[in-house]
Amino acid sequence: MRAWSTCSRWGRPEACTTRRLKFAFAMPYFQQARAIIKSLNATKADRKWCSLVQDDDLGSELMSGVDSGMKQVGKTVSERTTYKRGATDFSSQVARLKGANCDTVILGTTLRETVGTLSEARKIGFTPQFVAPPPPTAICSRSSVVP
Repeated sequence: MRAWSTCSRWGRPEACTTRRLKFAFAMPYFQQARAIIKSLNATKADRKWCSLVQDDDLGSELMSGVDSGMKQVGKTVSERTTYKRGATDFSSQVARLKGANCDTVILGTTLRETVGTLSEARKIGFTPQFVAPPPPTAICSRSSVVP
């Protein structure tokens, strides 16, 4: 069986896998971020965009898509904050976003960190629109498909 990949059509040929028996059933974070920016900008163009992302490959991949999407719509991210993997306290990051008067926050976070961020925002009365791309739905390899 050979996996068919469309990653080159997504405009990121360098993201194409060279492992022919590994594939994903989700659009890359880069493309998800671009689509989110385009869609939300179409519904409300005068947003003040901010971001909170993990300071690793997850965050950098998402932010490269955000930057590309922002360039397409002629905007910039007003405030960028990051956190270390495994962090549990997001008070400084959320306070920084609140201080910047963000009304839309793009999250490049995992599930636990998303919950922590939203809990902290609720605690201090910070109520922007939080937006996060969905996680990849499945990553399969030959060993997980063929017994």
